Amino acid sequence: METQTQTNVLMASELFSDSSNNTSMLELGQPRYSRRITDKVLAAFNHAYVLEEIELAQKLWEALVLAEEVSLRQHSRRRPNQAIELAERWVELVDSRSKYQKLSKDPALAASPEAEEAYADMRMAYRAWMEQFDQS
Repeated sequence: METQTQTNVLMASELFSDSSNNTSMLELGQPRYSRRITDKVLAAFNHAYVLEEIELAQKLWEALVLAEEVSLRQHSRRRPNQAIELAERWVELVDSRSKYQKLSKDPALAASPEAEEAYADMRMAYRAWMEQFDQS
């Protein structure tokens, strides 16, 4: 049983090793990694930002910017893969939602024009953020 576990660990580590002689995944036409690194960093940024982990979100933002720059240089893309734009939309959505929640929880402000405007802003930010799924 222990030999079986060691074999599985070795195979899993080989799967993600750049020096691996195991090319079965590549032979099948499957990429070694199934998601772009920017997708993963974007997901981490979104999560950190919504949890108000601002310092971590800032570092992840910097990583997104760097990844976009590297991607443009290495792949000669005319257009970045839009991770920064998606992150900006997420920030707008979270910020507008937070503002609306704060106003709507205050009984003196819940029915105010400011709360109505915050609600409209939140809806607009949500629509802008959802556009990414319509383009897929």
